[in-house]
Amino acid sequence: MGWTQNLSDVDQRHIRELIADATSTDGIAPVGDQVLRALSHDRTRHLLAVADGVTQGYLNLAPAGEEPAMAELVVRPD
Repeated sequence: MGWTQNLSDVDQRHIRELIADATSTDGIAPVGDQVLRALSHDRTRHLLAVADGVTQGYLNLAPAGEEPAMAELVVRPD
């Protein structure tokens, strides 16, 4: 587990799948659309929790700018 500002295409795909799984299970999206838009931006910080090659959690940290900093989190709903 570690912070990064650059997600690979594979990491981005795994995060999108994790968000889709959580949305399907809970009936509501765990994060806002801005998180999906920020996956490829190096301005945003990303924290991935991976176990046995499976993404178990993801934290998106948008730094403060004109708006306050914001963090959103999703975990595998298993």
